[in-house]
Amino acid sequence: MNNSFDEIIEEIENSQNIAVAGHISPDGDAVASCCALAMALEKKGKTVDVLLEPVPEKFKSIPYSDKVINTVPDNDFDLFISLDCGDESRLGERAELIKRTFTINIDHHVSNTYFGRLNFVDGDASSTSELIYRLLDGWCNIDRDIAYALYTGIIFDTGCFKHSSTSPFTMQIAGELMTYNIPFTEIQERFFYSHTAVEAKLLGTAIDNMVILCGGRLAVSKLSIDEMAKHGGSSKDADAIVSYIKNTDGVDAAVFFYEKGPGEIKASMRSNEAVNVSQIAIKFGGGGHVMASGCTLHGKFEDVMPPVVDELIKALEG
Repeated sequence: MNNSFDEIIEEIENSQNIAVAGHISPDGDAVASCCALAMALEKKGKTVDVLLEPVPEKFKSIPYSDKVINTVPDNDFDLFISLDCGDESRLGERAELIKRTFTINIDHHVSNTYFGRLNFVDGDASSTSELIYRLLDGWCNIDRDIAYALYTGIIFDTGCFKHSSTSPFTMQIAGELMTYNIPFTEIQERFFYSHTAVEAKLLGTAIDNMVILCGGRLAVSKLSIDEMAKHGGSSKDADAIVSYIKNTDGVDAAVFFYEKGPGEIKASMRSNEAVNVSQIAIKFGGGGHVMASGCTLHGKFEDVMPPVVDELIKALEG
């Protein structure tokens, strides 16, 4: 199933023109791991294109993010490296590269389908950024920009070292990255302790829409495009809401539904160890982690919400 880092490094060393991509709607770990690897590959003399959907404003502080390409070039690549992506469909348009390019798949989602020619998947790792650190360690010299990116990816996917995926090794890596004089306090503040006025207004609306089910153990909320637009926001301003409602006293699991486009609804799920939300997300064509997963649904709120909520209730009561 898994290949070794030595095998992956050998394939990289034998390639010159390399494409690096992450999942659709890129989050902090996807952007950070792609940018960190790209910077390392350039230090190794490689020509690199990072292919991602538009980088959200909050992640544009990550070094190299300004070089991200939003479309898939027609040129041929020697190698395609997919990061932080559980299956081909999550790559969106970038999945076409798998058909014509030797593909390496590096990921930490337990739902990963091992779609690469070479694969390294570790569901126990805190983040794909942690895996990229492990790949680079001893092979490529890490500089301040690479350290900045990797630290950002790690704190994003660990909830600033809060999630249970945070291991002593994760903390060891973070400590090592801090020695590169990165502004770690500023990074934490940006991602976890500050928000825009629009984000605050959307959170308030989501709280108004929240219902508590299953004897207080399940929190459910939603936001429509119209509700977001009313406050000058969009789905990009709503990705942190699910974690907030999950932190409600007594809640073991939360699901937040929000419209990304007409008839397209994202369901984001969070839980503690009471529920494996990855298993539920997979049932609806999504995936992710045991305690943080999601899926994209098509239809109206009143049609797509009940089946997901029912699965969560069954899991909580099972």
